[in-house]
Amino acid sequence: MFDIGFWELTVISVIALLVVGPERLPGMARTLGLWVGRLRRYVSHVKEDIEREIRSEELRDMMKQTSKLGSIGDSFAEAGKIVDDVKRDIEDFDEPDDKQNDTPAEQPPSEIDEATSSLGEALTGGKLGEAAADDQGTGAVDSGDQAFDDERRSE
Repeated sequence: MFDIGFWELTVISVIALLVVGPERLPGMARTLGLWVGRLRRYVSHVKEDIEREIRSEELRDMMKQTSKLGSIGDSFAEAGKIVDDVKRDIEDFDEPDDKQNDTPAEQPPSEIDEATSSLGEALTGGKLGEAAADDQGTGAVDSGDQAFDDERRSE
């Protein structure tokens, strides 16, 4: 704080010894030390109070920013929900109605179904092919198919 060197302190102490005298100089030095200590403690308390106020002000600012970010986060969450709803609506709109209403019995046989039935006719002489044509798309097992399997196992 003050730029006081060794020689300046020596000059001040010699003048104080001449003015006050050797009897009262130790008491005065003690009193001066107490006042300097009190002054230092007062200055450090004031510094701590100022720093505490600055930190509390910074915390208030951070809380305000956090609340703003929280409201922005809520806005993003709401926007995400809206986007999900729109996506679901688009997916529902893209599905054709006739695809939803078709039942397996109404659909035309695919190439795989036709190839399977012709292969079955070739192998069994028409017995399996007729059963496959009757139950096409239903997944039901005909008793004729079961009899054919039983005959095949016995051979």
